[in-house]
Amino acid sequence: MAEMARLPIRGSSVASPAKGRAELRDVLSTLSHAFDGATVDRLYDQLGDVISGWFSEQGRPEADPVAKALRAVARNLTDASRILGGHETGFHTNVEIEAVSVLSEHLASVATAGRRFYFGVDKTSA
Repeated sequence: MAEMARLPIRGSSVASPAKGRAELRDVLSTLSHAFDGATVDRLYDQLGDVISGWFSEQGRPEADPVAKALRAVARNLTDASRILGGHETGFHTNVEIEAVSVLSEHLASVATAGRRFYFGVDKTSA
């Protein structure tokens, strides 16, 4: 089975090894080589970078589900555009006209309420 195409990585991941720096130092000391604190810190940070890169790679989304989601949005935007054009010049169904009328009234009432209330204080009674 062919592997599905994946999209590029966006953003970044931050991770650290599951064990602490002290345990890394103990493991490294079993290699019969003494590592100073700065070297252990550098190696610990490098392990974190490797783990972060692996997490990012594993989290890359597959292209097909993203494309499917974008197609659904495009269909919905096309429908929304048609319906929201209910007050434009031309022939429209009564549903398109009513939907835009209700939406316009609602947005106007929300805008009015937004002007009346400032930081939770009703300015009409002040």
